Amino acid sequence: MANCNRRPFHGLTNYSLILYSMYNIGMPLDALAKRYAEMLFQEQAEKIREDQNKEMQKVTADYSRRNMLQSGMYLSAKGKVIGDHLGMMAEARANALVQAYERSRLAFDASAVHEVSAAVDQFCEAQKAPIVAAARHMVGQTFGPQGIPQNLSETITKQMEHVLSGAASRIKRSLSIKHAPFPRQRRQR
Repeated sequence: MANCNRRPFHGLTNYSLILYSMYNIGMPLDALAKRYAEMLFQEQAEKIREDQNKEMQKVTADYSRRNMLQSGMYLSAKGKVIGDHLGMMAEARANALVQAYERSRLAFDASAVHEVSAAVDQFCEAQKAPIVAAARHMVGQTFGPQGIPQNLSETITKQMEHVLSGAASRIKRSLSIKHAPFPRQRRQR
């Protein structure tokens, strides 16, 4: 019970309190900052979806011109567009959270990198079921109920997941490189 009455800043000097209040060291994003990040993400997501629709139209026009709309190559090209754009969405999620940290003047330390990386992982994990559904839908729509090539939807699914996984890895690597603490050099005397 004695711990319940402790002051939250007990033991901090005035200078430490000033730094703490300026940068909120080690604190996760509050509700307002998360809402700001979500608004930034939604804005970017709309642009990404528009871009994806344009890319899909280009792919369809290209394969239609070559009379290859009922081919695995066409579905593979569409799957790559979907995977690339989901990767862009994951990057937009990460960038929105980083901007929210910057706007909140919170320290972007190892715990913040972990929080953003976890958000990217969560986003990518949430896309797995829609990827499977999209692949099945594309294959069914292209080949109809009969004549579906064996394992084509699984292959397209794996392709999209691979592209998305690669994007997530690049995002997390970039975060850890950009925000890694820079080692101090010792002075020579």
